[in-house]
Amino acid sequence: MKLFAKNHFNLIAILFILCLASCTEEGGPCKTTNTYHTLSAEQLNQTPYFTNPLFDTVSFASNTGDTLTFALQKIDTTWLIKDINTNPHKECGEYYHHQTITAKYKTIKGSGAFEVSMFYESLGLSQYAYPYLSIKFNGFKVGLDLDYTIDIKQTEFNGHTYFDLALVDNRPSYRLYLNQTHGLVRIGFNNDAQVWTLIQ
Repeated sequence: MKLFAKNHFNLIAILFILCLASCTEEGGPCKTTNTYHTLSAEQLNQTPYFTNPLFDTVSFASNTGDTLTFALQKIDTTWLIKDINTNPHKECGEYYHHQTITAKYKTIKGSGAFEVSMFYESLGLSQYAYPYLSIKFNGFKVGLDLDYTIDIKQTEFNGHTYFDLALVDNRPSYRLYLNQTHGLVRIGFNNDAQVWTLIQ
């Protein structure tokens, strides 16, 4: 009986040691780490939708005479969480939190939809991430790196002069013009058969 009790005690001790070992790394116990990638004020200022109250209401006119007006409903912040843990023990987590800020608009004139998001995009499980802009307009979605290049120094749409425009995806299906000051300036579909232009 004493031998059984001793063996039973040894078994419990071994299980306890194994449990401790499973929760430790070399050099000490595991610690969960969290790294947050937040968008800076400078990045948010790349478009007017998050910082400029003049863009709480945005209107576009089409080449067929229709008008769409959108009113800002709310600005949401969410986090995309990526587990880049290379330790096999789940207790030793290493998480990267990538911020997403979305300006959600409601249509108050016409029939359409408008939403703008800025978020951090990372490659795979990498800790490196870069800011990215996404625009949804009437079921159409386009995204681009915030380090977009300036294609047009100066041009005029509907009697208004715009400076430092980026021409995004110049192709027959669509072309989109935007800049830092006005955000989405103009979007054309199907070789500009349908065009929406910002109303000043």
